[in-house]
Amino acid sequence: MQCAVSVSNHSDPQYAAQTVSHSVHQELGKQECHLACCFFSAHFLNDLEKIVDVIQASLHPRTLLGCLGDGVIGGHHEFEDQPALILWGLSQPGLRAFPLRLT
Repeated sequence: MQCAVSVSNHSDPQYAAQTVSHSVHQELGKQECHLACCFFSAHFLNDLEKIVDVIQASLHPRTLLGCLGDGVIGGHHEFEDQPALILWGLSQPGLRAFPLRLT
């Protein structure tokens, strides 16, 4: 399994999504992204469609999961009360992910 992680605290949702998607794509190299997990701060709540579109177009993950948090952790940093977008990309041939929605 290969895992790539990228963090952006840029306030522009499209720029943040492009930055993390490009970074994860570069780190995975030619390997397919089987599962992508996106963690985002409440600052991006009204921009989720843009973020999803950018990640889908750039990374083409088989499964994309997302999670909103008041605080999100990426790398060695916790982001609270500020924009933050963290993207994990996993490549594992044979991986089968079954997303479900919890509220």
